[in-house]
Amino acid sequence: MRRREQSGTLYKKSGQWYLRYFEARVIDGEPKRVRAARPLGTLRDMKRPQAEEEAKLFLASINNVTLADETALTLISFVESVYLARAERQIRPSTLRSYRVEWNAQLKPYCVNLWIRKVRTSHLQDILDSMAATQCFNKASLQRIKSLMSRIFKLAIQRDFYSGANPATTISIPDARRASETYAYSLSAVLAMINAVPEPTATVLAVAAFTGCRRGEIRGMRWEDYRNGEMMISQSVWNGITTLRRPKPARRRYQSLVGYSPDWKLIANVSEIPNSVRCSPMAQGNQWT
Repeated sequence: MRRREQSGTLYKKSGQWYLRYFEARVIDGEPKRVRAARPLGTLRDMKRPQAEEEAKLFLASINNVTLADETALTLISFVESVYLARAERQIRPSTLRSYRVEWNAQLKPYCVNLWIRKVRTSHLQDILDSMAATQCFNKASLQRIKSLMSRIFKLAIQRDFYSGANPATTISIPDARRASETYAYSLSAVLAMINAVPEPTATVLAVAAFTGCRRGEIRGMRWEDYRNGEMMISQSVWNGITTLRRPKPARRRYQSLVGYSPDWKLIANVSEIPNSVRCSPMAQGNQWT
């Protein structure tokens, strides 16, 4: 679409100076030029020469834009058609699910009527402040939302949907309630639970308690990953989807299975694991289910 230089139209309405101009927007998948209006100031505070100068400054940002018209998406359209689509190819399914929850249930309702290329730091700060005012989000949740904003605009800049510095970089986390303290079972409580259940449940509990692995990582454990008293986390299983780890050998993640509990010897050595566990699917190289 050929880019046009425009001077806009200055007019008065309801005690305000307004500038009428055209801007590019993608509507129903097609780039179009639509008429828009921008308030410049009140008639009481601003004379016509001042209004003309304000209009000139604003139109410079429209006339000098270097972004293609095809990138004039709403923030919601960009996140759902570009950001999440790319994340689906790049990250683990469980991580993608958490991104979708943060977007759909938390951030998206505050992004209506925002256009990706026109978002500024003040818009994002207003969003966080509004979320904090609901008292439904703690400080950790707001920090995750800020991180999501930053990732969204990082990709927007990389793909030429946004021009300028990342607007999420300088926003501040507003005052909010702190996250509740995470509860951790004591060693005696862990041993009591292990002793109260039969095999192979006892071994699963022990592995979870003494390695700190997530459920998906425990489901993905294989006997060949157990080496010299340590379990190498090489894959995870989430909702039936297996995700392989792809780190370099020097960076492989190990979790120690020895030394946490001298009172509980079951997982100190593979040879000590009962036959009931050895005969489980994991013994044939599969995962716990």
